[in-house]
This record gives sequence, C-alpha cells and structure tokens, in this order.
Amino acid sequence: MPYNPCFRRLLERNSCDRRYNSYRAPSPFTLVALADQNPLSHYWHKITDRTFTGIYHANAFDLAMMIPYFIVLFVWRSTVSIATGWFTIICLFEEYSPCSAAGHELSRVTVQLPIFNERYVIERLVEAVSRFDYPAELLDVQVLDDSTDETCEVARACVERHAAQGCPSFISTAPTGRLQSRRP
Repeated sequence: MPYNPCFRRLLERNSCDRRYNSYRAPSPFTLVALADQNPLSHYWHKITDRTFTGIYHANAFDLAMMIPYFIVLFVWRSTVSIATGWFTIICLFEEYSPCSAAGHELSRVTVQLPIFNERYVIERLVEAVSRFDYPAELLDVQVLDDSTDETCEVARACVERHAAQGCPSFISTAPTGRLQSRRP
C-alpha cells in the first residue's frame, strides 16, 4: 500500500487529538434518520398514506351491511361476556353438589376401573374414586384387575381399606373373576 501523508494525518488527528474525540451534537441527517424510525411518525404515515386512494369508496350498501353487522356483533359479545361473568360468580360463591339437586332422583352409578399391572397407580386411582361427591349407597366401584404381578394384592388391600372406612361399595375382581371384597 503506497504511503499517503494525508491519510496518516487524518488517522492521527482522529485517534490522538482530544478536540476531535469529544462529544458532538448529532448532525441534522442523524436527526432525520432517527425521526424516521419514531413509532408515532410511523403510525402517522400509515394513517395519511394515500397509496390506495381511489380504489375503494364506501357506499350506502356497504354501510347498510357493516353497521348492523357490527351492532349485532357488539351486542352478542357483550351478552356472552356478561353471562360468562355471571355464571362464574355464581359458581365461585355457591357450592354445587348433585345431592342438593332439589326434586331430582339420583340413579345408581357403577364406575369400572380396569387395570393391568398398575401397582403404582391403583392406590391413587381408588383414593380418587373414593372422594367422589355422590351418595355412597348409590355408587358402586368395580376394580377389574387382570394383573399378572403383585398389583392384585395391592388392589385387594386398597379396596378392603376403603370398604372398611365406609366409602362407596368397592368390588374387586381377581384374574379368576371371583369377587374379593364388598361392603355390606
């Protein structure tokens, strides 16, 4: 690279001289570039953009279709929002139980729990079913166990424990299909 004394002076002046390294006010070109990136000016340019002027003109038919549409949409959304809020408030402050349904005869329900080699799941499953909010005299729970491992013993112990506590009527069937335990 050939030696250029002007270039060398320029480098020395910019790197060593304090006058040129101190803070300077931004140039007008920098201010214009920054103002061009301002979100408000971007929004203003979007609003005042005349690119598609003359392509579409709103007429009476369009207004006759859009105004009722948006009125119906607003009324429907408001109604749904108010009803959702109302039912949410009702559900938060009222405790619902199927037993408290006035005038309704509750039917007998049978819950079947089919399991196969699930010794780590059966206790949690029977515990969850025993906490059902349904009258115990109308709820039968059948634990259908065709396991080939020690799940049969775990299920039998769990069913007997909950039957002794007076939980819903538990019936456990072993792989042979015979009844193991039933609450009187």
